[in-house]
Amino acid sequence: MSLRASRRRPLVLEVEDLHWADRTSEEYFAFLAESLVGAPIFLVASYRPGYRPPWSDRSFATQISLGRLDADESLAIVRSLLPGSEDDDALARLILAKAEGNPFFLEELTRAVSDQGLGADLPIPDTVHGVLTARIDRLDEDAKRALQTASILGREFTVPLLAAIGDEPSSVEPELRQLVRLEFLFERTAGDEAVYVFKHALTQDVAEATLLPSRRRELHRRAGEALERLHPDRLLELAPRLAHHYVEAEAWAPAAEHTRRAAEAARAVFANQEALARYDQAIHAAQRAALPPAARLVLHEGRADVHAVLGDFEGARADYDAALGLAREPRSPLDEARLLGALAALWGGHKDYDRGLALSREAVAAAEGAGEASEGRRVAAEARLRVGLMELNLARLGSSRPELERALERFRQAGDEGGEGRALDALAMVAALGGELDTAVAHARAAVPRLAAAGDRQTEASSMFTLAFALHYRGRPGEGREWSDTALGIVRAIGARTQEAYAHSILGEAIEPFGDWGLALQESGTGLALARALGHREWTVMALVALGRLHRSCGDLAGARRLHEEMLTIAQDLRTTLWIAEAMGEVGQNLVAGGDAAGARQLAEAVRLAGDAVKSGLRARLALADFALAEGRAGDALETARGFQRECAQYVVLVADARRAEGDALSTLGQTAEAEALLRQAHAEAIALGAAPVGWRASLALARLLDTVGRADEARAARADARRLLEKVGVGLTGAPDLLRGFEASAPYRQAGAR
Repeated sequence: MSLRASRRRPLVLEVEDLHWADRTSEEYFAFLAESLVGAPIFLVASYRPGYRPPWSDRSFATQISLGRLDADESLAIVRSLLPGSEDDDALARLILAKAEGNPFFLEELTRAVSDQGLGADLPIPDTVHGVLTARIDRLDEDAKRALQTASILGREFTVPLLAAIGDEPSSVEPELRQLVRLEFLFERTAGDEAVYVFKHALTQDVAEATLLPSRRRELHRRAGEALERLHPDRLLELAPRLAHHYVEAEAWAPAAEHTRRAAEAARAVFANQEALARYDQAIHAAQRAALPPAARLVLHEGRADVHAVLGDFEGARADYDAALGLAREPRSPLDEARLLGALAALWGGHKDYDRGLALSREAVAAAEGAGEASEGRRVAAEARLRVGLMELNLARLGSSRPELERALERFRQAGDEGGEGRALDALAMVAALGGELDTAVAHARAAVPRLAAAGDRQTEASSMFTLAFALHYRGRPGEGREWSDTALGIVRAIGARTQEAYAHSILGEAIEPFGDWGLALQESGTGLALARALGHREWTVMALVALGRLHRSCGDLAGARRLHEEMLTIAQDLRTTLWIAEAMGEVGQNLVAGGDAAGARQLAEAVRLAGDAVKSGLRARLALADFALAEGRAGDALETARGFQRECAQYVVLVADARRAEGDALSTLGQTAEAEALLRQAHAEAIALGAAPVGWRASLALARLLDTVGRADEARAARADARRLLEKVGVGLTGAPDLLRGFEASAPYRQAGAR
């Protein structure tokens, strides 16, 4: 909103007392600050010494420190409160010496003198805390009691609330007027009622500290009860305040209830750190209140969900395990099924897909034992969805799709629109991996509005990333990039770091075939750094795919081998066949590129493992065609290239490359006319798609063919075209000089005669 508004006119945002910001607001300002470069926005924030905004070290941030007031400025404040004071007045000098130029200290010390009528020979407390305590102690008993009682309500409060928690049902207006006159409080209007505000937060702290602990607990209990009584329709909105009062009162049962509400409210708007803090409070309160297992289960499950969003595997696993234990005393099949499914989702991707599949099947058994009520159908659908996802990651698309279709039907029967969206999202992934990109796009487009309506922003973003991936490979990168940018904005806004790692990694892979290698390196590198920091092994694997591929394309075979061997090791540990096949294909290509014919066996095994998950074997199949050509087996190359075009027809970017391989094979077989037509077609398709690497490969193959038939001028033109495309890609690598040097020394670059 701020960025959009700034495009219409310059925007100034002023934030006072930043040191009082809650964690979620602080995260927002840090997020905003990162977006300010190049935007006509002026963000001005004031804060006390000792606080440091996390974005203050940015090159575009300027800090202005306000020095202490000098003697004349300090004396002006003293004179405003003690008319007639002179700089040679001993009392004024004493105040100035103790306040040391701090305006608030000057005011409070001067008021202490004014209130008590101190002479120069009487002591003044050394700290403002002491001054405020002394001033409070000099109030008459009724005013002091009113100030102390008000202090437990927070920085500001209303008269009805203060009256409701007092010892006697009498008016507090006279005491409040006195406190305003003495400048402990000030009054402002908020809506239809007056609100009283402590002049300074420190005044409130000191007033509360003067209460005996038992009295403080009693007043907090009364405050909680009064808020519930006065505002029964605002309990969710007031949950954080109610939680604070009941925790301070050590009233553990209502404390657990309201901290849970506050945690759920924070979690709903992805204020994740705040939600974790609230869940910590709620679990502590529930234990102290000895609440039954069902009540404590909800708290552990909620905290686990937040840990999972933040990518904290161990934190999430511990809480899900604790919740599962509570679901079994006494046994609750629906709760057990739901928690087993959550654990399955956690294990899959982070640790072990076989373990995830076993947990998913346990969840199905538990859910189907819970009956056919609407909730039972919904939980059973969730369990089926998990099984389908695990089967998907094990490259068993034939087993995955029926499970997901059953889950979709069950969600529809239960009237669960969000569940429908999640099932459609999973079916979109199955279709994309199976080569049915148009079906993937249709499923993902149907999923997005359902997930948005259900508030499931994580899965909504997932569907958008599937759309982006499918549209890129379908040859519509502009449209795909729009979806990925929107999705990335969502995952950043909700603080879903695991999703952000996935976003950057999948975008790096989707961009790479189009030749924007600088951006692909950046996206894959960011995804890898995030995935490593989170310990998310599947997204680590995903980032390594394109990163290693880019190193190989730039002539860094050693780097590519290191990255892809790490990828294969992790994929084998996870036991996810999808990624094992993909990794094996990349390792095979590295071997072949290094002149090791054993790589062909790796390529063939990758295709076999991928099975009907054609996406995981795409690059290996293309590499097998090129390997056959290099070995002089043009017939095998022709068959492989044509089979690719038939079976992977919707991956149009790579189909253009397969057409180039087909043309190359026909050229080797002496069918030059047909070969030339295919190579020119492949080149035209690559240029139309904006896929520079496919374009230069087609141009170089065409140049070789033209040389063999004596058309040297046309061959030179084809090499010039390849050179133009190579140099265009090289421009994007200027930020990675080592890779750029390797790229400029690569075989395609030399063959094109590029600089």
